[in-house]
Amino acid sequence: MPAQLTGPGANGPLVESVPISSTTLVTTRFLLLGAALLLLGGCRAMGGSSLLEWWHNGLKVGPNYARPAAAVADDWIDASDPRLKRDCASYAYWWSQFNDPLLDSLIQRASSQNITLRAAGFRIMEARARRRIAAGSLFPQLQQATADYQRINVSEKIANPPRELDFDDWDVGAVLAWELDFWGRFRRAIEEQDARLDSSIEN
Repeated sequence: MPAQLTGPGANGPLVESVPISSTTLVTTRFLLLGAALLLLGGCRAMGGSSLLEWWHNGLKVGPNYARPAAAVADDWIDASDPRLKRDCASYAYWWSQFNDPLLDSLIQRASSQNITLRAAGFRIMEARARRRIAAGSLFPQLQQATADYQRINVSEKIANPPRELDFDDWDVGAVLAWELDFWGRFRRAIEEQDARLDSSIEN
């Protein structure tokens, strides 16, 4: 059936007449039916989940990943073997199996001289403080500031008539002095303290 397109107004001129065949209508209906089937198939592919869940999953079909349940046996497969030793072996003195008196004495000495974690932490803090002291040598070693204030009252007896003068006397000063690290003595000291800090952390 023909479709007529006209311009604005009741008496506007005829612009175009496009015939729409029955084949076009049938094709359009098949396309709409195919889209509906695809949409329905997509909903079924999502495992029965709704479009709202599909939207919440970030436009991804299927459920979100979950760790699968792993079946764990209640007991070991050879737990009923009579040859199995059920007594727990003590490995606290494993080095004694070598029968080496020198090794035994070394481990005993190391154990007796070992320190606690608290003491080790304090040693690290001490090494960090010594490193800061060494780095402070690059700055002025002498830092001095002075300030003085006086209220002076002078009497002029020779003036006619005699009068008294009052004035303030302010004195402010600062002194900075440091040794230039021309030969790198202070920088080498900082490197030494860095190494000692690393050593204390490793210990």
